[in-house]
Amino acid sequence: MKTTREAAREASHKNLVQVLTDLLEKNYDAEKGYKKAIEHTSNQDLKEFLKKQALQRNHFATEIDKHIHLLNEHPCWYS
Repeated sequence: MKTTREAAREASHKNLVQVLTDLLEKNYDAEKGYKKAIEHTSNQDLKEFLKKQALQRNHFATEIDKHIHLLNEHPCWYS
């Protein structure tokens, strides 16, 4: 039987992992969106901006994924 503190810690941990997973998914979606937008523009300056944004979202996603794994968890895509 878990103590109240243990139950609260477990709930907090699960919530943190879910929030990080949601952020991870949003970053992957944003990266895909920027890449798709690159395909639909001929303006080189805009393409360069969109590439930088996609790369930044990829870096964010990598960091978020790393933190999820540091919590001994894996992204839970289907929670």
